[in-house]
Amino acid sequence: MEGMDANHGDKAHHVDVDVQSGTETLVWEKHGAIHISTKAMSIAWASDNRFWESMDLPNDDFKEKYEYKIFATAVELKQVSCLEVVGSVDLAKLAELSLSLSHEKTYEIVYHIKFKVDAFGWQNLPVTFALFTPDEQTRRSEVLESRRGHSNQWHEVHGNDFKGPKTTTGKLSFGMFETSNQKWKGGMILAGVTIRAKN
Repeated sequence: MEGMDANHGDKAHHVDVDVQSGTETLVWEKHGAIHISTKAMSIAWASDNRFWESMDLPNDDFKEKYEYKIFATAVELKQVSCLEVVGSVDLAKLAELSLSLSHEKTYEIVYHIKFKVDAFGWQNLPVTFALFTPDEQTRRSEVLESRRGHSNQWHEVHGNDFKGPKTTTGKLSFGMFETSNQKWKGGMILAGVTIRAKN
């Protein structure tokens, strides 16, 4: 499920993925960070456009934070009562691509999220961010309502910190969830996630 488009820069590691539109880049490395597209994730109800809708992103998105375009596409949450977005990266595949995570370093995963002006249902609603490696499991929750006040602006929402795994066997799995409240929520755009070493 991995790859790298020429637009993402000169340091590229390719594993091509077949999707509806042809062969597409879904996971790539740039400047020491691993970027994962939403197309490489499993999103509950994503196949039903009453709840989620795919969208192309302008070329100048993310220009305020990065010197290069991170993601070409995103998904817009129209409305769901149960939010569930999960993904995983095979550690052996990362090692094959010279993208191994060092056990000597601490990493973080961030979710690239934007709220529309008419976003709704996020008040007093903790969203859980979870991460699993062969060595550890971490969870944290955050109410995203304060970020909704800065609509149409990309936010790096911190998911979890973790140590680089001791092994290249198994997977690094991650996800964001809100399934306990059953409250309808919408107006959020998710472009993907980034895994990077912490300073």
